[in-house]
Amino acid sequence: NNNNNNNRNNNQNRGDGDSVEEMLMMALERMMKKMDESESESSESESESSESMEGMEGADMKELKALMQWREMTRMADMMMVYMKYKETEEMFSEAMKHLCLMVNATITNAYMTNTTMYKETTDESMEELERQAENWSDKQKYDYIIKTMNENPDMYGEMFFRSPHGAV
Repeated sequence: NNNNNNNRNNNQNRGDGDSVEEMLMMALERMMKKMDESESESSESESESSESMEGMEGADMKELKALMQWREMTRMADMMMVYMKYKETEEMFSEAMKHLCLMVNATITNAYMTNTTMYKETTDESMEELERQAENWSDKQKYDYIIKTMNENPDMYGEMFFRSPHGAV
């Protein structure tokens, strides 16, 4: 029960208003209503097409139609769940990027306000040279270099992080 309340609160905090389950149910109800409407409109053409399907009785046709409707509804529900997961992930990523930008901006602003230099380990020239070297590296080589620098020279790693909007490697 607490989980349901937390989910509802999270959804309301995101501005959705409705829970995922409620949205899915409403969409499925709309689909069923549309299918029922189209079924009544196509009853005349159904009688003609059922004559062409030899060996199938009316009950079998209704069962087949119900099965097809059910498959379509479950397919739509699956697609909606994938979309909802995407939106949730997109929101989490967006929030993380906002936080990262805030932290970077605050760090740089602090360096300017306190009249300190952020760069003691690197120069523009050394970073340009590193970027030229890294052009020929694989992603794994870049990743390994960054981790090695992080462990062996944390100050240089920090400068690499702040110095280039493209990243040093």
